[in-house]
Amino acid sequence: MISGLKCLRVFFKHSHQGRPEALSASVIYLKTWLSESAQLSNLTVVKGPPVRMYATSIPATITNLTLCVSGLSPRDMAAVAQQVPDLLHLHIDAWPSHLGAHTARIPELFPKLRSLKLRQDHVPEKDFLRLQQLQDLECLEILDRGHWSDLYKKLQTLTRNRLRVVTSSPQRDAFHCPCVSQVY
Repeated sequence: MISGLKCLRVFFKHSHQGRPEALSASVIYLKTWLSESAQLSNLTVVKGPPVRMYATSIPATITNLTLCVSGLSPRDMAAVAQQVPDLLHLHIDAWPSHLGAHTARIPELFPKLRSLKLRQDHVPEKDFLRLQQLQDLECLEILDRGHWSDLYKKLQTLTRNRLRVVTSSPQRDAFHCPCVSQVY
C-alpha cells in the first residue's frame, strides 16, 4: 500500500516518555510503516516512542532524516547510523534534552552529511569544533539562539570557509516545527 512512498512525516501528540499505554501501538504502527516503505528517502519523526524502539526498522534508503524527539541517546544515534549509511541531511532536535558532548560523535556516525541542523546549547566548544571532520558538510544550521559567533567563525576557518553556518533560519514549512503536534 505505501511501498512507493518517498517521504513520510509522523507527528505524535506526546513523546511517550512515561506513557506505556500509548507506546506499544505507536511503535507497531511506526515499524509497520517503515518496513513497508522500501523506497523511502525522507523521514521525519516528531515526538513519539524512543528512537531505539524503531531504529532497526528505518530503511537504508533514507538520505534525509529529521528526529525531533526527546531523550535521544548516543546509543540511539549509533543505531540510526547503522541503518542509514548514506545519510546526507540530518536534523536532530532533542529538545528539551540535548546532545551535549555527544555531538562530537556525529562525524564518526554520519560521515557523508551535507547538511546538519542541531541545537548548539550545552555542547562544549571542543566537541562542537569536531564537526569540522565532516568533509562533505556544506551547511550547518544552529536551531537555538546562542551567542557563539566567534565559535562559528572558528569552525568556518577550520573548514577553510567550505562550511556555511546559519543561525537565523528563514520561514519554514510549519510541519517541521515540533510544536505543530500541540495544535491537534
